Amino acid sequence: MIKKKYKPKSSFFKFLEIKKFKNCKVYFYQGWHDIVIFRIEILKSIEEKLFLKNYLIEKSDGKEKAFIVTKGKAIFKDEKIFKKNLNKYDCLHTNKSIGNFVIKSNKGTQLFIILSKKKMSGIKKVNFFNFEKNLKKVDLWGGKCISRVFHGSKMTLVLFKLKKGFKFHDKGHKNEQITWLIKGKMKFYVKNKKSSLIANKTAVDIGSYDFHGGKSYGAVGFDAFSPKRVEKRYA
Repeated sequence: MIKKKYKPKSSFFKFLEIKKFKNCKVYFYQGWHDIVIFRIEILKSIEEKLFLKNYLIEKSDGKEKAFIVTKGKAIFKDEKIFKKNLNKYDCLHTNKSIGNFVIKSNKGTQLFIILSKKKMSGIKKVNFFNFEKNLKKVDLWGGKCISRVFHGSKMTLVLFKLKKGFKFHDKGHKNEQITWLIKGKMKFYVKNKKSSLIANKTAVDIGSYDFHGGKSYGAVGFDAFSPKRVEKRYA
């Protein structure tokens, strides 16, 4: 679906709505390195067969992908592979083909799909986990930022919770970093650009080795890195 090429340049952005659908809203953003992120807001109770195809989400066979429920609950199933109930911060991660993917969900559910553009090598399997229940806490920034880190094949995903007043400055890294909030607000800068990150409204895409940082007013959100982070503190 998406063919546009992006330059490795830092920018603030808003997720773009793909199209107006009856049962849900689907938004997307394509990063400059390898990943596309979809945000889906369920407007009415649904049971959708061929969910990815019906909502114009590009073909994902053999590609690494993660589905994260951030609000509400949903039943994810594929007749030949799995059937799982996913609640808040539950994640399905796979590189299997799930063309017959079905979602059954109630009104008010929110989920994100993080999709790698390149096909993933190695054993094809399906992983289910909860960011809070199954991933250990990592103190990346000295006490006021608690992170939980998941490493896929080509991407690293981080759920972070920032206390009010938390400040940080990062000198930069080679990886693309896409950061968005699902709760709260923070001031953010990257190089000479400044803006506010606001839950479900504004986000930021960080270029390779661009310094960045900010101040939290109390916030919960995600980082998606591509390629995955390999530094020891992310282990």
